[in-house]
Amino acid sequence: MLIILPNQPHQPLLMVCGGQMQLDVNFEPPDEDFDDNVHLSLNENAPKELKLFVADEIGFTLTSAEARILANALLEAAKQNDAWLKKQR
Repeated sequence: MLIILPNQPHQPLLMVCGGQMQLDVNFEPPDEDFDDNVHLSLNENAPKELKLFVADEIGFTLTSAEARILANALLEAAKQNDAWLKKQR
């Protein structure tokens, strides 16, 4: 199950597995002169025996260029999935 929510403060962007996995993407103003200010985080609230990650939350930062590459890859995969689903019907 996948739930897409508006990207609002204190709310995840995506929730999967009935809310046990949350994905969020946001801009974090830099403390210093870094250019990787797009923050991607995964938060896992699953029971220990079902967890995929050791840590409850995993996060990393991307540059604008890296974020665009990821966004384009997701859009292309979605396009291919839409075409495949259309053929299945």
